[in-house]
Amino acid sequence: MSIKEIPTNFRVYYKAMRTAIQPKYEKAVDSYEKLLVDEKALYEDIKSKLDIYKANYNVKLTDYEEFIYNRYSTGEFYAHAKGLFVNKKNNYKATTSLYNLYKLAKQQKELHDTKHQIDVWEKMLDLTIDEYKGVLEKFYNEVTRQLIVEGKGYVFEQPLGWICINRCKVVQGKRRLLDFKATRENKAKLVSEGKRLWNKEEAAYATQVGIDYQGVDYRIFKNEEYVYEFALINCRIVKEEKMEFKVTDSHRLFNTGKTEEDFIAECNGDLNKICSLKCNPRRKLFMCLKANDILYLNFIRNEGQQSVKTPKANRKNRQ
Repeated sequence: MSIKEIPTNFRVYYKAMRTAIQPKYEKAVDSYEKLLVDEKALYEDIKSKLDIYKANYNVKLTDYEEFIYNRYSTGEFYAHAKGLFVNKKNNYKATTSLYNLYKLAKQQKELHDTKHQIDVWEKMLDLTIDEYKGVLEKFYNEVTRQLIVEGKGYVFEQPLGWICINRCKVVQGKRRLLDFKATRENKAKLVSEGKRLWNKEEAAYATQVGIDYQGVDYRIFKNEEYVYEFALINCRIVKEEKMEFKVTDSHRLFNTGKTEEDFIAECNGDLNKICSLKCNPRRKLFMCLKANDILYLNFIRNEGQQSVKTPKANRKNRQ
């Protein structure tokens, strides 16, 4: 079986949400209306027998507000009706009258719960696409805030697992990390100066034929002791070692010409405000780390501060 990967966005999710919710909403409304008819008939029957319940079971139904208004609220009537039906301490037999009382209480609760679900689905179906986009933004901003500010993890639907931010110590001798911003600026500078840029294939060919290669290496590598990864944990998909969580590369906020330091200042160093900016989670993480120099403590996940991509057999003191 193959999985077809297609581009997706909030419009696709909006349409899928409506497609999934509409039949559930219609089914719930139909069930609610049918149950409401049955419940009202049962209520009227029990209401006509108040004296019987008082004489036979020593229960004054008019003492319960939920019975008077025939509406579930606190659950007190439901608890008492259930107790009368299943509790034999007063030597009450499980009669039809007690069963009907318990049934009425259950139907009241079911109507209450179903109406609540209908209201939720109705609000979802009433959302415009712009309102839906706003809900998504608020949700994912809060997820990002919890990941960064609180140092928590986010659980996906199984079998995807969950993600968290992990602090990793850079191991000397391993692959160096490219500083994309500095590299981009240096490349532009060298081009403006008319320099010939280094090319991997050209350099390899020059070495092979023994000629001097004049290309200037424009790459600038980071010299950092620690890096951070958005780690995917406990993924149960087949060949899960090939699964990786990637942060969407969206830097539109920074097309304004402002720097990370500018945005940190505008947010007064408030991590919660930084996490509400319209940029990707990685950018938010870096700015929060700059704004709070001990925030890194949130992301130390194991004693060796190793990446989750490190083979398990090579890890020591795992937690």
